[in-house]
Amino acid sequence: QNNDIHSQQLPGIDLALKNYNIDSLKEVYGKNKTFIKEYELVSLLALSYYPELKEASIIFKFSNEGSTGKATIAFTSFFKAHRKYIIYINSNRKKTGFLLNEAPLNAQVAVIGHELSHVTDFSHRNVFGLIEWGIKYLNKKQKRVIERQTDILTIKHGLGRQLYEWSIFAENNPNLSVSYKKVKKKYYLQPNEILELLNK
Repeated sequence: QNNDIHSQQLPGIDLALKNYNIDSLKEVYGKNKTFIKEYELVSLLALSYYPELKEASIIFKFSNEGSTGKATIAFTSFFKAHRKYIIYINSNRKKTGFLLNEAPLNAQVAVIGHELSHVTDFSHRNVFGLIEWGIKYLNKKQKRVIERQTDILTIKHGLGRQLYEWSIFAENNPNLSVSYKKVKKKYYLQPNEILELLNK
């Protein structure tokens, strides 16, 4: 209950309280995008905070991931000027202990927003920059820096409230696997850190 009260005092728009016309959102933010039907609305809402990705080619796919979401570049477009990006959403409950659609709407938007922040980062890198990123990501210390910077970029895009709600949901979700909880704590911003950034 304290979290609910705290959540009401957070800056930013509570997306769950608004009504949306999915066709209008799709017309503006759905160009060159392929959606997973059940995540179409939250994907479009997240995309609305990333106007720089309006023209980007992004495919949303289910996958057997060890994390809730993952962003990558389609290998066939890696060396091309116009790249195709893939955002995977985990569909295997055993991997994380829950599925993304069981989280509140704000939290779902935050997860996809975080992955879109990765896409934004990728889009500014040339081939050598992407290779350098990949090497760094294999190092645990550098991975922590990358993921926390990506959380900060998500906040800068206006999804700080949503990221906080995702972080609180994950922290208090009894179904979350022990291994995934460790990953969340080790590599990503924690609720108190997100609040500090939001209140600056």
